[in-house]
Amino acid sequence: MSAPNMTPPAGVREECARGVAWVEAGEGGDGLKGETVAWARRLARGEDITEDKVRLMRAWLARHVVDKKGEGFSPGEPGYPSPGRVAWACWGGDPAVAWSERIVAALDAAEEGRQMVGVVQRRVAWAEDSGAQTRAPGEPARFVASTAAPARSDASIIDQASWKLASYATNPVVLRDHDYEVENIVGRGVASVEGDRLMLTVRWSPTAAGLECQTLYEGGFLHAVSVGWIPGRIQARNSFPQGHPYYGDRGVVYYDCELLEVSMVAIGDDPTAIAEQGPGSRHVEARSATDVSTIARALATDPAFIAELSAALQLSGGLPSDTAPAPVADLKSPRAGGLSIFRKG
Repeated sequence: MSAPNMTPPAGVREECARGVAWVEAGEGGDGLKGETVAWARRLARGEDITEDKVRLMRAWLARHVVDKKGEGFSPGEPGYPSPGRVAWACWGGDPAVAWSERIVAALDAAEEGRQMVGVVQRRVAWAEDSGAQTRAPGEPARFVASTAAPARSDASIIDQASWKLASYATNPVVLRDHDYEVENIVGRGVASVEGDRLMLTVRWSPTAAGLECQTLYEGGFLHAVSVGWIPGRIQARNSFPQGHPYYGDRGVVYYDCELLEVSMVAIGDDPTAIAEQGPGSRHVEARSATDVSTIARALATDPAFIAELSAALQLSGGLPSDTAPAPVADLKSPRAGGLSIFRKG
């Protein structure tokens, strides 16, 4: 990507010249800094702006756009030109708003490109050093996104057969660490329930974050995923008959969960939510659906396992083991101020 043109356009030059003339006529006011006026003179002469200055310009103009509503800002008003109008001109005025936005966007894009080049260079270096056979850029990866295994944190289970995937299909984001900022999108996913597992196929995004996660995955350093979801109904695990796959003295079973996103994580809450196959998981055995189901049932009926991995359920004050069996019910969010999003790897 070519470097952005840092030379001020005619409109910015004219506005800065107007501001300098007002300052020399004594209209600037006490708050106008000498450095601002000096830069206005440079831009009026057509000198290139620096990266630091254009970023300051964009930020200053965004903060002070409200000054345009003050008296004396527009011709014909008492006190024109007001100190605010003079300062606005010295920062390039209206023409500088779009110009500074354009320049900063180009600078940010160039920085993102440099980061991506660095990631690619590290990938190549790793491949050469280790002799690994990396995948071609953009080749999808496949993960077990969720199973019926009890969560590490509270021994709760997600019912796999009742996943609601329609919303995710319209916005199939794969994130990094459940961080909902756009810069943390690392790929797009295709989710489907296969047997008693939620499966996810990921195509990595061509961004620094996406390439970083792909590198970690292909290098064997990153295997785990975690789902972000909104539950529909719950049933206490101790309400099921003993011997039922969902029975347990702690935790609940979540039904009708709406999938919102899937995240790459270092350690997930679901110990079986890992990469299914590929160079990034070559030392991990891919379990069949039958194997996962068997393991989930064994763990769900093992009180020692549950006691070791689970604390009291943190849902509306908890659900102690001696609580009477709870019926299936609509889940009410325990948090005030809106909808809760649950995350379980």
